[in-house]
Amino acid sequence: MNGDVSESTYDRKRSFEATPEPAGEHESGDVDPLEAPVGSEFVVQQHHATALHHDVRLEMLNGDVPVLVSWAVPKGLPRRRGERHLAIRTEDHPMKYATFAGSIPEGEYGGGEVRIYDHGSYELVGRSDDRLTFRLFGERLTGVWHLVHTGPMNGKDGWLAIMSEDERQDSDPWPDADPMQATPSDQPDDEEGWGYEPRWPGMRVLARCTDETHLFDSAGEEITDTFPDLGRLHDRVVALDAMVDGVVVAFDDGRPSPERLDEALDRDSDAPTPIAYLLFDLLYLDGKDISDRPLRERRELLEKLIVPNDKVQLSPLTEGNGTALLSAVSEQGFEGVVAKRLDSRYQPGATTEDWLAIPTG
Repeated sequence: MNGDVSESTYDRKRSFEATPEPAGEHESGDVDPLEAPVGSEFVVQQHHATALHHDVRLEMLNGDVPVLVSWAVPKGLPRRRGERHLAIRTEDHPMKYATFAGSIPEGEYGGGEVRIYDHGSYELVGRSDDRLTFRLFGERLTGVWHLVHTGPMNGKDGWLAIMSEDERQDSDPWPDADPMQATPSDQPDDEEGWGYEPRWPGMRVLARCTDETHLFDSAGEEITDTFPDLGRLHDRVVALDAMVDGVVVAFDDGRPSPERLDEALDRDSDAPTPIAYLLFDLLYLDGKDISDRPLRERRELLEKLIVPNDKVQLSPLTEGNGTALLSAVSEQGFEGVVAKRLDSRYQPGATTEDWLAIPTG
């Protein structure tokens, strides 16, 4: 459609030979969200582009064609009543974009990772010459927000997002920051129902993520300042809030190095040390304590939760084939593997035979 006078702003900004995003279904001319007929669907996408932001999209009609009227909200929709966040009106997106998640190639418009933060239905509560008020019925976002038009701002169409009512259910208390421990053991006789992970030589760390990050060591002491590289961990989490378990590992030429980790922990050392937080479990998600759910389910949720980068990654979990993994990690200098029952619950502070620490020797 390049060069077509009816081409939409959305299409003009994208090369669909290069990006996996869906092509538009509407012609030129973005609708006026303060006047256009409304639909019923909404989606919020977490967009790791040049700067992290949330894209808030509400279904409205462009003539007879439904479109997603869109705002980029750098801090996301406010979580507290009366809180105000900047929002920038962007081009209308096609309805197919409501299910889009994936990687927009670097160098393309909006290049970066896109994840669906929330989706559901919405209703229009009120509308005036400068204000749109709507209620979201999402899996994460439930409540009433205003979008207030403030006018041109540095060449962009400025708005303010304001929470009017928070209608979420009360949250569960956070689990204790006390990690579950594995029992030293031999290989299980029957590998069915077990998952296997490398036993990383590093520092066990629990992280509590909201709109900020708090890190805790295995004694439950807060150590957020110890790892400044992980201070924005919550930006890599697609959730309102979450508590994760993992190991901070330092690397030397791509191999885990306890010695380099000691350097990273040495406050008097100026030597930069590459570290990564390798996550393997999820205890709490979107206001709910999920530690009683089976490991298999917690792991599936964790894999959807994290947008990995060089500092935050998922520790690989192999279902069965523990003997092969033990042999492989032995050749790479690891201490061993951890075998975990895939139907086991997370027991904070407990040393349990649901997790087995199997040495390489």
